Amino acid sequence: MHLRITLLGLFLVTSVALQARGFTTIRGTIGNANGYQIRLHTWVDQVTYTEKRLAMATIDDRGNFNLITELDEVTQAFFYIGNIRADIILEPGTAYEIRFDDYPPISYRETRNLFLQRETIGYTLVNRPEDDLNHIAGELIGIYNRFLANHYMDLYYRRHQVVDDFTDSLFLMFGHHTHPWIRHMVDYRIASLKLAGYKVSLDQAHSLWFRDADFEYNHPDFMDLFNQLFNNYLTTRLRHYSYNELMSVINERGSYFALSELIGRDTVLRNELLREIVMIKGLGEIMHHRDFSQSGVIRILRHIATSSKFREHRTIANNLIYSNRRFSKGVMAPDFSLPDQNGTLHSLRQFRGKHLYLIFFTSNCIPCLSELRLLSAAYPQLKDHLNVLAIGLDPSPEKLFGVSEQQQYPWPVVHFNNDFELTDRFNIRNYPFFILIAPDGSYEVYDARRPSNRFQLWFEEVILNKRN
Repeated sequence: MHLRITLLGLFLVTSVALQARGFTTIRGTIGNANGYQIRLHTWVDQVTYTEKRLAMATIDDRGNFNLITELDEVTQAFFYIGNIRADIILEPGTAYEIRFDDYPPISYRETRNLFLQRETIGYTLVNRPEDDLNHIAGELIGIYNRFLANHYMDLYYRRHQVVDDFTDSLFLMFGHHTHPWIRHMVDYRIASLKLAGYKVSLDQAHSLWFRDADFEYNHPDFMDLFNQLFNNYLTTRLRHYSYNELMSVINERGSYFALSELIGRDTVLRNELLREIVMIKGLGEIMHHRDFSQSGVIRILRHIATSSKFREHRTIANNLIYSNRRFSKGVMAPDFSLPDQNGTLHSLRQFRGKHLYLIFFTSNCIPCLSELRLLSAAYPQLKDHLNVLAIGLDPSPEKLFGVSEQQQYPWPVVHFNNDFELTDRFNIRNYPFFILIAPDGSYEVYDARRPSNRFQLWFEEVILNKRN
């Protein structure tokens, strides 16, 4: 007990010192999750919604964890415990104490595809004042969401008085809050309702909310409004240029300056900053459009990534380029080290020299087991040129290895060791999922053919013939 009190006191003293230096500290508890990692993330940008990790810790056997991160502005962040998520607004130099609801038991998690859709978990902030941003924002969001649920038909039929009455009451309740984050949250949520409840043109919206406003890259409600207003702008706002002109500028010229001049004909985009961010968003939307050259799109994005005067735009352009080539042929796949049922570790590196068929599955997924049975039948004809490694995503390794031993697969089966960063790195959101890795450890084909889709014939005729 004395040791526990001493350690708690040490953490509190350390927290005070860190807050003085601008660090944000989070101390918390969660039941039923000992041994799991808790990760604190935020967005790098809110056009691509690329994430970055702010802090990470392992939850101890008492369910406790401590996180420390350095912030220079109010930040919308989110916790991941396993693949379950909880959102929080963090202020620089602030200490938080948080109590999560219990983590769902294995019996519940085995019935869910947690990779297809993240679920949320509730929590309570301890000893925070009533005007904490999370309390105020939570109350505001609750009122806002109840209005949407109860009045969606009023919005659909554009019953202006209903919208006006609600937005007036929302502004009276929250619009004069002293913190700019809350004031802006109110302003931009009201703006979103106005867009839904009125026929507001882009020109009117620009005049109301963008012409004289600072561009708030870090505020989710501002960026939601921006993304809503300028969704598919390049291909739908064809008042000042033609579709053929747009294709010519991108496909034939791949020119940043020509595209900037083209969309700059629109008076809404006279402002250089707004014009360029709209350009970036639009290029991301058409990157895989059949009418547009991907190389032309990438050429323009590379110019922005290296030459833009706006730091945020360089970041967003780089994120778009990265997301486009992340799983491209020739890009090195991330390595890992995962245990089989005997505790033997298997890494991606050890399979170099032959192609590797990487499989993500769970033992309670019927389509997964069906695909693995088909692969088992074909494996004797493939094994001279192909390694196979199956990564089980079961919550319980015991169940996974029980099934794999029963099926007697002729290749290693490993457990993902509850490493959700690994599944993020490979972007696994459903299963079964198949990746073909080249002999040098790079991606050959991401989202490769399944065994049921004539994988053996495809591998022998297409892949091996290319190598010979």
